[in-house]
Amino acid sequence: MGTLGGILFTGQQALLAHQTALQVTGQNIANANTPGYSRERAELVSAPSSFTNILRSGVNVEEITRAYDRFITAQINVASSNQQSTQTQADLLGQVESLVNDLNTPATGISGALNTLFNDFNNLAQNPQGLTERNVLVQQGETVADAFHQLTDGLQGVRQQSNGALGDAVTSVNSLTKQLADLNAQIQQREVDPHNHANTLHDQQDVLLKQLSEKVNITSFTTNSGQVTVLLGGGRPLVDGGQFFNLATETDPDDPQRLLVKLQDAQGNGTDVTASIQSGSMHGLIEERDTIVPRLSASLNRLAAQLTTSVNQTHSAGYGLDGTTGIGFFAARQVTGQALAANTGSGILQNASIFDPSQLTLDDYNLKFSRGGPPPTFDIVNATTGATVAASQNYTSGTTFHFAGLAVTLADNGTPPQPGDSFLISTTRDAAKNIAMNAALLTNPRQVAAAQTPNPGDNTNALALAQLHNAKAIDGSTFETSYQTLVARVGAESQQASQLADQRHTALTDLENRRESLSGVSLDEEQVNLIRFQQAYNAAAQFIHIADQLGQTILAMIQ
Repeated sequence: MGTLGGILFTGQQALLAHQTALQVTGQNIANANTPGYSRERAELVSAPSSFTNILRSGVNVEEITRAYDRFITAQINVASSNQQSTQTQADLLGQVESLVNDLNTPATGISGALNTLFNDFNNLAQNPQGLTERNVLVQQGETVADAFHQLTDGLQGVRQQSNGALGDAVTSVNSLTKQLADLNAQIQQREVDPHNHANTLHDQQDVLLKQLSEKVNITSFTTNSGQVTVLLGGGRPLVDGGQFFNLATETDPDDPQRLLVKLQDAQGNGTDVTASIQSGSMHGLIEERDTIVPRLSASLNRLAAQLTTSVNQTHSAGYGLDGTTGIGFFAARQVTGQALAANTGSGILQNASIFDPSQLTLDDYNLKFSRGGPPPTFDIVNATTGATVAASQNYTSGTTFHFAGLAVTLADNGTPPQPGDSFLISTTRDAAKNIAMNAALLTNPRQVAAAQTPNPGDNTNALALAQLHNAKAIDGSTFETSYQTLVARVGAESQQASQLADQRHTALTDLENRRESLSGVSLDEEQVNLIRFQQAYNAAAQFIHIADQLGQTILAMIQ
């Protein structure tokens, strides 16, 4: 049977429990507009009976839980990561699109400059002895070169901007992982009692995880102790308990204009994880820098290289007013070569030059060593098409190899190239950056070759140069069409990225609305709870008052 003390205790428990429930409701109302806040709930349970009393002992607040669905949260993080990646690409593509769009600069853009150049060749054909026409041609040649330089600088600026933003993102990621590790330590201290939930810390944890997923693709899971473990794409840990691992940037030894992202271990050793970053704003930056911009730059370089070759071959076959011949209109094309940083031998690329311009292609080549010898052997592979140009070539230090119009000399500093070593030869790299007028024509425009004979009145070479306007000289297209195709491709990619970013933003918004419907605070619902818990609190207080009256009655009877 119940005692007077038990009645009072039951009332006290009810009073305290509903007071706590009112406090939780007030907490929810106070944080109705707090980003990342998850609605809390006081879990009321009936207190158990004792061995000596069959009546239960009132009510207890067993724990204060938060409305939370880890599956929706994980979906939001994935969707946020994908959306940020696409949005970053869309923003950068918008910048590139404005660079290549000649509508803003119809006279000095590449398309307009090329059109004027060939029209000026035609004007020279109308007056093959004209010095004024030659001066105009030389000036227009410089305009064409400037147009290529301006676009090249613009694309390079986008790459540099991406590198700078990548470094900023790495700093932000490191800050977020440190905060998560600090939260893990706090949660471990706070949740010694499994019923004591550090809900505020868990909310902060979710906010940080979402911010982190916006930067880079992550996988996270919560341990039994409430701590979160965060893995980078590929499974490498970023946060493990109270420990976090920093990201860092490092210059690519094979490309000084490219930053690698490395994950540092506890000893400070870095592992290249650039390829493991597959979503988030960092992926968008890397994709733009390493794929989209280089592809556009490669197309631009091919255009500049073929323009130089075609115009120079035609021009060098003609004669100037002073009878000179064999002179190119533009500065001669250059080839570049490099030994890869991962090579283990001491092989060096001693020379890479053009020995026969008529055989020169727009392709790049790779000299791959397959056997250590003696003598070491290598294959010459067309890096653009993948075709093998020559197989099992014997290597001797200082020997020059000729292929595809190129002369390449390899040597070493005592240790010959080893199996797996590679040497890259590019016939178009930096062609758009380096295109320039022939210095001889700048100082003496009379050497502009309008004739195919020493006769100054001959205009056949100028006509041949003008006809290059309609020649399908590059990949089955004219020079202008080739550039317009590049512009159209950029526009299409920019539009596609923008549309995909909008679609992913819509999907993310839907997921966030689902989370809000579960975890967000409904003021209408909380108002109902206020009334409900207030009435329960008042009833508990009235119950205690009645118990007090019972006690007073008993005392009066005793007296």
